[in-house]
Amino acid sequence: MFEKLNSKILLIVVFSCLICLSIAVGVARHFNQKELHSGIVDKSRAIHSRLRAATAFVANQGGLKPIIDSMTAKYKSSTEMTDEDKRAVLAQVPVFAAMKIGAEGAEQEHYSFRVFSDEPRRKENKATLAELEIFKKFEADPELLEWVSDDAKVVTVFRPIRISEKQGCLNCHGNPSMSPWGNGEDVLGYKMENWRDGKLHGVFALITNIDDVKAAKAKIELMSTDKQIGLFIGVGLILALVIAAVLVRGPLSRVKSVSEKLVSDSNDVGSAVSQIFSIS
Repeated sequence: MFEKLNSKILLIVVFSCLICLSIAVGVARHFNQKELHSGIVDKSRAIHSRLRAATAFVANQGGLKPIIDSMTAKYKSSTEMTDEDKRAVLAQVPVFAAMKIGAEGAEQEHYSFRVFSDEPRRKENKATLAELEIFKKFEADPELLEWVSDDAKVVTVFRPIRISEKQGCLNCHGNPSMSPWGNGEDVLGYKMENWRDGKLHGVFALITNIDDVKAAKAKIELMSTDKQIGLFIGVGLILALVIAAVLVRGPLSRVKSVSEKLVSDSNDVGSAVSQIFSIS
């Protein structure tokens, strides 16, 4: 009887511990996932800030206008320029510097870099339907500086790129009448769009696959988060069994002792009653 009671109490304690452990693990995983997503967004923001700083740095050097003047002095049209000449020009374009830095750092920092526009000069930068929706958000609200898309698999942080007269953007995208070649084309031979200062030019997107981040994190850590949680459950269950056995054994022993004493006393009383009936 007491062995069955002992087993039942142990089972109740263990079951209760398992429920508590499951709740604790669920809460831990939820907050761990939330922290991971938050960390990805913060890192993406830091990278965006780095790209913006690179844009400002190149613009402040003021090298775009001088190199345009040198090319027009050397050649009669953009068709005469060599690939090396074009690379030299692009090196002085602020937004190109940001694009180059964003793309080159992507693999090492486990993200994908994408730039898109509704009117791109390169067809690979043409916005998809989904990207066009993001583009329109920035276009409709000049005060909107960031948009974050976050789901269970991918976190993407978008930031707008706007035409800046101060940074020299109108040298390539301004009024065609300002063409350095006098034919409505910019120094690289692209048609000038007659855009205005502040116009939305495109959007930078930093796309992070959550599984890739987890895999990279697992390589650094001794074990993955899921394995840590599994170990936590196993150790917790063993501790629960040990603690339950220690805590329950003492009280049950006392209950058993009292019960045996009552049974013994009951037997003594029964014996006395039998003797009285016998004498009677």
